[in-house]
Amino acid sequence: MSRLTIQYTVEEDELEDEVIRLLKKATILMGSLTYQHSELMSYQTLDQIDKTRRQLATIDHHFNDVASIIKGYLNYRSNVGQVTPESMQAIEEMLRENNDNPENENF
Repeated sequence: MSRLTIQYTVEEDELEDEVIRLLKKATILMGSLTYQHSELMSYQTLDQIDKTRRQLATIDHHFNDVASIIKGYLNYRSNVGQVTPESMQAIEEMLRENNDNPENENF
């Protein structure tokens, strides 16, 4: 099965619930990992190993998603209220335009 990347938004106050949901999903998958074999050198053992590896990959994807969400949130929180060079340039241009057009009192 192919993995698809999706993007969606949630309210900031719902973010922790979304992270918890993804962590629970990964935890449930970890709890469902089982490995049983009756004959070690068999196709059944190979199938079980393959199934376990796919489950581990899915768990890893969930943890990676959660890490990306948390990293993005922390980056957002550390940049809130900071003036970037681009935003400062836009503000300066707006002020220059306003000074060039005295009839333009509102900006």
